[in-house]
Amino acid sequence: FPELYALIEKHHLVSQAVILTSMKNSLEYVRANFPALQCQYLCYELTEERIEWCKQWNLHPSVRRGGLTPEAIAQCHAAGLKVAVWCVNTEADYLLYKQMGCDIMTCDYLITDNLPE
Repeated sequence: FPELYALIEKHHLVSQAVILTSMKNSLEYVRANFPALQCQYLCYELTEERIEWCKQWNLHPSVRRGGLTPEAIAQCHAAGLKVAVWCVNTEADYLLYKQMGCDIMTCDYLITDNLPE
């Protein structure tokens, strides 16, 4: 990882790069050794235990569609964490997660030309 960080730093991308993984040990290592990098914790469901762990390590959760509640999103936002959701592939899902307050959405195939910002 130090070599990857050196490459990110060399290209002046430290403020833009995001480390995204489901491996908790890796995220803890990155957070402890490279605190300037943004990190996202990839998971299928955002449980209370996962929220607390994300808060402890200042990690932004990235959760599969269906694994979020408005309450979980509010808890993360109260802690200053951004919430991402992935597998948002329909207009209905887009509108639902937009209304719930998700900060980032990942889509496999969604044409966004006619969707509201």
